[in-house]
Amino acid sequence: MSMTMNGWLILTGFFVLLDIIVVSFLLLKRSANSKRERLEERERKVLFKLLKNADPKNVLKIHISRYFDIKKVVTLDSGRKENAEKYVDIPKAEGLYAKRLHSFFKIRRIESSVNLGLLGTEEARRNLEASLLEERDPTVKLYMANALSDIGNKESLSVLVASLINGRRFYRDRVNMLIADFGNEFDQYLPKIRDREDIEIKELLVDFASVYYSEGSRGYLERLIGERDEGVRRLKTAYGIDGQRTCVNCIHGHFLENGDRACSIRKDRVFTYACKRHKVIPVSINYTASYTDLIHKAYHIMAEYYPMSLLKRIVLETDDAQIRAAYVEAVAKVTSEDRVDRLIAFLGHEDTRRPAVHALSLLIEKNPSMISAMTKRFHQETDKEIKKELSKVLASRIEYFIMKLTSKSRKDSVLLLRDIILLGRRSEVIDFLNKNKDIDIENELVEILKGVVKSSPELREECARYLNERLLEKCGIEKAPQDKKGEVQEKDKKLVSKLYLLLGSAILIFPLIFLFRHGVGIFSLPFVEQLKLYILDFNYYIIYYAMTISAIYLILLFLSYLNVKKQVNLWEIKNMSLMFKRKMLPSISIVAPAFNEEKTVIQSVHSLLNLEYPEYEVILVNDGSSDGTLNTLIRHYDLKRVDYMYTKKLGTKPLRGVYMNRSIPKLIVVDKENGGKGDSLNAGINISKKEYFC
Repeated sequence: MSMTMNGWLILTGFFVLLDIIVVSFLLLKRSANSKRERLEERERKVLFKLLKNADPKNVLKIHISRYFDIKKVVTLDSGRKENAEKYVDIPKAEGLYAKRLHSFFKIRRIESSVNLGLLGTEEARRNLEASLLEERDPTVKLYMANALSDIGNKESLSVLVASLINGRRFYRDRVNMLIADFGNEFDQYLPKIRDREDIEIKELLVDFASVYYSEGSRGYLERLIGERDEGVRRLKTAYGIDGQRTCVNCIHGHFLENGDRACSIRKDRVFTYACKRHKVIPVSINYTASYTDLIHKAYHIMAEYYPMSLLKRIVLETDDAQIRAAYVEAVAKVTSEDRVDRLIAFLGHEDTRRPAVHALSLLIEKNPSMISAMTKRFHQETDKEIKKELSKVLASRIEYFIMKLTSKSRKDSVLLLRDIILLGRRSEVIDFLNKNKDIDIENELVEILKGVVKSSPELREECARYLNERLLEKCGIEKAPQDKKGEVQEKDKKLVSKLYLLLGSAILIFPLIFLFRHGVGIFSLPFVEQLKLYILDFNYYIIYYAMTISAIYLILLFLSYLNVKKQVNLWEIKNMSLMFKRKMLPSISIVAPAFNEEKTVIQSVHSLLNLEYPEYEVILVNDGSSDGTLNTLIRHYDLKRVDYMYTKKLGTKPLRGVYMNRSIPKLIVVDKENGGKGDSLNAGINISKKEYFC
């Protein structure tokens, strides 16, 4: 090695000096933080005294940050606010944060937006409005829009609406809800924009209609669904052919009086090519599908809140499955004598089958008196498909019919249960039999199963697999053979090969470097000399390695400090009013498998239901527990078996049932055959309806 001892000493001294600087910096920073925390605590105490209308002595000025800390958690009346602001330099802070709205650093712009929103002055509002229209970063724009929403001045509505144009989907979805929070004030503003053709405005008005009910919203939805075909034609005129890059769908374009789009840079001429300045309008990307989804959303909102209006306008003969499904929802909402008959008729059409089953299940859940009428229709029905779907509806109340086996109407219940089993709804009966303690009901069900098993090999196989041994013997069915082969995990040969290769490389790396440095001539030396030279070189290699690792750690330490500082700043400006507003955070489904957890399951579910998050659901999957896990949940949360609509995206063991309590909508309990943790997670994913699952 050619490096001298002085060189090594200089290099070592450099790293030692760096370590001393880093340690000193951290100690000084810690001391400064302690001093700052003591000062903040004193200022908070002074502020609390001011809020109690006390007059603390020897108070000069309080830092604006303490004032903001109070405003984030306390709503101040005018008297307390005025008393506190005597000791806070509001104009200075206002000017500082207004200037920082144009900072190069993104975090500073966000921080300034939040703080100006907390100030809530007229000057702060004007600065935010001006910066919102100039800002390009969607995250910063969102914080500015939220600040204007918190200030709540209706004069900001025009600016918030203007900021939606050419905005990204992330921004539009959230700001639509911020605008909707203005409620009646935006409803009065609505006539000014309802005739605009911008798709961003249409999305805004549909989102507003989903949370605010008014004649203006209803009228707009009716007009939108009435002009759906014309709307697609206008979009083609406005944005050209879907997927093509032209001046028509460029962000620099604008609408002419005749509805065409023209280039703003090239003297209002309409072009059909894309120049170097071309930047695609976000809403023009796949606009046909997006607009169709918007129309579907409008139909479903009408079905939910204005069903009578929808039933008067809709044409059922449409080929659009989503529109037909909305019609089914509307029929279910309207109370009428022929409601059940109309819903049953929809069972015969593939695209309306699922919503009709769901609607009928909800009807008999809310009105148990309708079960008799539904049962009568089931026996009278001649269409096999409709009868099969009706069996799904009635199977959700299978316990009702089973309990009637020991009553006067036993004959009707036997016929109904036999038909339900033959139509494929077997798991409900098997599940009930395994849990049943009434010997009379057990005998009746066993007789029904004996009669049906003869003509249904599928039922025999399912009973052999899932019924307990005592019941199998009673039914005269042999138990299905168990697969005794344990799960053998095959070794990943590629992974093992890579690990061996890595180990070999680690062992041979130093000898190879030694050979490369000295060449083949090293073998002419005596073995002892070779060994001495190798040991000397090896020590140098270790020094190089240590120095390199130290340098890397110092770089990582510096980068970590910058990132931690950034995260701390982001956390400090997090505003609960922002995070807990509609659509700000994505909705999540929490999937929790449970197996034989009778003693702890309630505490676990309580913890999950008490999470502080705006929109989530807890899906607890009972993985075929052999103890009382499911019954404990049913008793404690007063759960009822429901007909839950879901799409089976992942293969799982059969589901026995889904249980809910309508007064605890966040909790869904799924009961299924035992299949392991992975299988339970897959079942929960199938059931989940939120944007994300975890």
